[in-house]
Amino acid sequence: MAEQVKKTCVNKTEKMDTSDSSMKQANFGEQSYVDSFSQRAFGSLVSAIKSSTALPSPGDDYEFYSSFSGVRQFYQSQGSRLLENITQIIRHQGIHGNVREDSKAYEIEDKLDVITEANDVILERVGTLLDEASGFNKNAKPVLPPGAKDNIVISSWNRKSQKRHGGADFKLLHAKNIQRPQLKFKEKVDNSNVPFVPILKYKPNAIKPLQRVPAEERNDDVTPTAISDFIHQQRQATGQQQMTEDVPDIFSHPYQYELDHFQPLVSQMESSEPVMYKSLNDTPLNMIKTVEELRALSETLNKQKEFAVDLEHHSYRSFQGFTCLMQISTRDEDYIVDTIELRSDLNILNESFSNPSIVKIFHGADMDVCWLQRDFGIYVVNMFDTGQASRVLGFSQFSLSYLLQHYCHVVADKQFQLADWRIRLVWHMVLLRAQNLCKCIITSSDSLLQTITNSV
Repeated sequence: MAEQVKKTCVNKTEKMDTSDSSMKQANFGEQSYVDSFSQRAFGSLVSAIKSSTALPSPGDDYEFYSSFSGVRQFYQSQGSRLLENITQIIRHQGIHGNVREDSKAYEIEDKLDVITEANDVILERVGTLLDEASGFNKNAKPVLPPGAKDNIVISSWNRKSQKRHGGADFKLLHAKNIQRPQLKFKEKVDNSNVPFVPILKYKPNAIKPLQRVPAEERNDDVTPTAISDFIHQQRQATGQQQMTEDVPDIFSHPYQYELDHFQPLVSQMESSEPVMYKSLNDTPLNMIKTVEELRALSETLNKQKEFAVDLEHHSYRSFQGFTCLMQISTRDEDYIVDTIELRSDLNILNESFSNPSIVKIFHGADMDVCWLQRDFGIYVVNMFDTGQASRVLGFSQFSLSYLLQHYCHVVADKQFQLADWRIRLVWHMVLLRAQNLCKCIITSSDSLLQTITNSV
């Protein structure tokens, strides 16, 4: 019986080797059509699958046959061979990871994540190549950032407009063939349907101490939908009761107590003349790409009375999306923060963002606040939203472009509004736009606050 299993395994291996050799001989230059090559590869795959079904299934059968030393050694040798092939394929695709059996650097869950990510990358590249083979990208003239290399491929619909109007209308939307930034994240993104647990590690400017979450209460496994929905409903139903009874809640907002007891500063409620923003030539622009630069920025922000914030978020073909860029402006300097490179360290800025003595100025902060909490563990205490202020005053329009033109006489450039912020070269095209818009938000807030205080 053991010999029969071994023959089946050998038969499977021979078929796979034959398939491998035949595929090596196949060349797209010799193939008349891509379909014939696909059918040939599919036939080899079906043959391998049929052979694998003859192997003992997990459970008693597998344990029984594994008791024979010959079969067990064959399993181990072929398993090591397959894992080696998978590792070579992953590395050939430029993905960092090791799924070999002798690797001690990765747990089994990490190896499965590596294979999943590799499948996503490979399938995306296959889809791109099939689109090119089908003629969708035929004669495409993509728009590349200044200084971009030829190997950066951008979607064909981002080419120069051929409409009758004269100007060159460039709209950079999405780049396909770039490495996914999520692969570099130290903390894995959790897409499971479970209530959000704050990732805050320490709580600066705290009135009420941070509720520490015991490790055993953090469920890293996937919770069934019905259970997670029940937990969410219970949170909504009993949230107010928990706050009044001071019952610990690991899902509660870490700064809920500080926000409930927040009182605006006296200076915020006083009318004052708006301060016009400085020109770009008189305002230094600082690129924040290292932890040392981030700490220096935090110290600078802690000395300010107010600063403006704007985020650039990427969500195309991403379940939750992620923040790619943070723009911060004081009255004297501007800062561009690489939130992809510094994602795990950006909680350093929570000291200034949660400081109730510093006003954080946003425009339409509904999603910005959520992104700060979810991606970086940054919480905002004392915020002025120019979008909400324009609604309170009953303006005819609530957009940032309207406010900038109304108060600062600046026409917002929306040419790269839908840029793919994962491409770091995009920064060179839009830095001046980002710097100009963010710094003007402070002047707009001065004017809005003056109008509100004078009308009270």
